[in-house]
Parts: sequence; structure tokens; C-alpha cells
Amino acid sequence: MVLYYPPKAPRGEDELYLGIAQVSQKSNLDQGVTQLAAAIDKYRPEAAEYYFELADAWRKTGQWAKALPLYEEAIRRRPSFVEALRRLALGMRASAQPAQSAEILKRALQVAPDNADLWHELGLVYLEQGQRQDAVAALSKAVDFDADLPEAHNSLGQAWLESGDKVRAESEYREAIRIQPNYPEAHSNLANLLSSAGDLPQARHHFETALRFQPNHAGTRYNYGVALARARQFDQAQSQMEGALRADPRLAEAHEMLGNLLARKGQAQGALEHYREALRIRPDYGRAHLNLGAALAALGDLAGATPHLRKAAESAEPTVRDDALQLLRQLPAGR
Repeated sequence: MVLYYPPKAPRGEDELYLGIAQVSQKSNLDQGVTQLAAAIDKYRPEAAEYYFELADAWRKTGQWAKALPLYEEAIRRRPSFVEALRRLALGMRASAQPAQSAEILKRALQVAPDNADLWHELGLVYLEQGQRQDAVAALSKAVDFDADLPEAHNSLGQAWLESGDKVRAESEYREAIRIQPNYPEAHSNLANLLSSAGDLPQARHHFETALRFQPNHAGTRYNYGVALARARQFDQAQSQMEGALRADPRLAEAHEMLGNLLARKGQAQGALEHYREALRIRPDYGRAHLNLGAALAALGDLAGATPHLRKAAESAEPTVRDDALQLLRQLPAGR
């Protein structure tokens, strides 16, 4: 973006506005950030909006460490700046500071108590902290203040699901989809719920709808593959796991599951490769240790199997731990 008129070097507020113009629509983000930062440093404007816009520009480039102090500066200049408070809270949450994020959101809600987006963000923070009752309460407030906010219905569905109420969870997922039919996350969440209830035909419909709108979402493909494997549709499950790994080669769970599917087909070497890759990504992955240990033992490599089974026996997951201990007891003495 350049000045159209007058055709001369910008001065004063023109420099600030030109910097904002470069970053606000991402038209020239990298150069615009430098230009706006220099203009703010030069003129030290009083208005909070300049600091907010620069903070937002840093946020758009993924540099929260530079964005957070600028949001704080904007708020210092205008304490009731609700959107700056919301973005600061988002940054705190992204920086793994959920308690601070919650406090900032509560502060913003004192200014704007009927702001559905703020209640939604607060509910998400509570959900991440495992405070399910508080999450349900906050997300219900979000829905009360804006019944047409699909994200709030989807998040409330997740809160109900984690609270053990599958009926309410399904209702909220369906409401999110009714409001926004092309909402892939809500379709995927509903599909997972239906799959766990054994309703694969409906689950399949929602998995495939989610993938139509977001075909490269590794998590959806992984969950779809698990549902298909549970229904003993192993070839289709393998196809989804391979798709999940094309989308995200570092998805350890998909490597472990694909290893299981290959082992079932007698493709031992391929299975071993995926178990080992899962452990390269997540060295403490108990189920991958268990399955790698079991596969090595089945091939007669007891020396190789034993350390993995011992590692699996330390798992916090009871079924993994019990299965590993049982396999260890079955190994010849002295191994």
C-alpha cells in the first residue's frame, strides 16, 4: 500500500496510518510491521489503537512474545479496551498461562458482561484446565448471549461430553451443525460420539462431511480410521490412517494404529517401522512400547522385546500396564 495523494513522503500521523494500512489487511505484513513499529517508536502516540494494531500484526506472524507487551500497553492506555483484553487472554492461553488468561477474561467481562465471545474463551480455558462445571457454566452463558454462535455450541458439547452427559453433548454438536452446516470440527466431534455409541453409518456420514470441508485434517482421519477398525473394516481403516500420516507425519497415534493394522495383515516389518516411528516421536508412548515389544517377541527377538515391555509395564494406562506384565511373565526365565 502506498500514498495516492499527496505524492510526498508521509509525516506525523500519516506514517502511523500508513503502517496500520500495511498490516491491518495483511497486504504487506512483514514490511508493515517494521514500518508501524518505527512510526510508533518515533511518535509515541497516545491512542491505544496504534499499540493494539502493532500487537495484532505480531500475533498474525505468530510472535506472541512481541505481541503481548503491546496488548498490555494498549490496555494501560485504555483499561476498558475489551478486544485488547480478549487478545491478551488468547496470548496467555497460547503461551500456556491459563490462570492468567482466565483472570484477564474475567476483567474483560466486568466491562462487557454480555459478550458471548468472552464467555466462550473463558469456557475454553476452564475446559483445558479440567474445570468441567465452570466450563459448562461459562459456555452456557456464551450460548445464552448469542444462541447463533456455532463455536460456543460445539465447545459446550465438548464440555458436556467430558462431564459424562452424551445426550446433551450430541444435542449441542447438532445445534452447531444446524447453525453452520459446513463446520468440520462439529461434524467430527459428532462422528466420534456416534462411533463410540456403535452407530457407524451415522458416524461415517459426519466423518466424511468433516473431511469434505477439511480433507487434510489428520485428527479427523485418525478418528475415522479408529471407528472403521472398531467395525472390522480394516482396509478402509488403513486408508484413513495413511491419509492421517500424509496430513501429519508426526501423529504418533496414527503410526501406532497403522502398525497394528499392518501386523494384523502379517506385514511384520512394516508394523515394526511404524511402532518405532511412533516411539521416535513420543518416547514415552506406552501402547507403542507394548505393541513393539509384542511384535518383537512374536518374531523371536526376546532381547529386543523385553525393554519395550518393561517400559510399557510402567505405563499409567492400566490395560497397557497389565498386558505388558502378562507378556513379561510369559517370556522365558532370565530374559
